[in-house]
Amino acid sequence: MNLRNCPPEAWLLTLQFVCGVMNHTAEKSLGNCPPLQVLEGTTIDISILLHFLFWDIVYVQIGSKKSSLVRGHMVGFAWNVRHGLTYKVLTDDTQNVICRSRCTWPQTQRIK
Repeated sequence: MNLRNCPPEAWLLTLQFVCGVMNHTAEKSLGNCPPLQVLEGTTIDISILLHFLFWDIVYVQIGSKKSSLVRGHMVGFAWNVRHGLTYKVLTDDTQNVICRSRCTWPQTQRIK
């Protein structure tokens, strides 16, 4: 939490994020297999772990208008919502956690 400069109120979201990462990454004591692979007997897709880090700033679309982007922080993975690449986003304006599969990074200034 200190490395990502997130507030103390996000401790539960941080814990859930870490548990999700640990369940999807290899463990030496399990023969270099992820715990979920050992539990379920299927190959685990880790691509959701590669897009964003915890507390990364993201923009998500709210409503049907393309111009209605809302800023927030990626705080976890929505494992049981929609498809396999759905994230939990804590919005800056309402401080609510919403689930979105389409997240974008903020526009950065290009170096000339």
